[in-house]
Amino acid sequence: TFDMPSFDYVYPHSGYYHVTLKVTDANGCTDEQGKTVSIHEPETQVFFANTFTPNGDGLNDIFKPEGQHIMPEGYSLVIYDRWGVKVFSSTDPNYGWDGTYMGRLVPNNSVMSYTFRCITEYGMIRQKGAVTVVY
Repeated sequence: TFDMPSFDYVYPHSGYYHVTLKVTDANGCTDEQGKTVSIHEPETQVFFANTFTPNGDGLNDIFKPEGQHIMPEGYSLVIYDRWGVKVFSSTDPNYGWDGTYMGRLVPNNSVMSYTFRCITEYGMIRQKGAVTVVY
């Protein structure tokens, strides 16, 4: 039995890399083995509901993105009404929209638009969409 040394390497970009492992034993004998490896960055997916129900039942009461690897730096969620009036904005990934504007719920079945931007550990995401408020 012998101790096998180990090592880690972080590739700077996705792509294909040829990796060669060369070993030398205590007697000076060497051997090497090569292999091509494929490195892919994980895809960060961000999901938005197309409808939400701010009716106070504790289910789907807040509109905000769901996903992984979302960082607070560079985060922006802005909600607009159908006339382009900004009704909500947040730069905090943990703070979503409760369906109100100026302290009152927007009308039932309102279709609102949103713009979203965030930085993840894998890059920038920008998204636009619409959400219907139902209660």
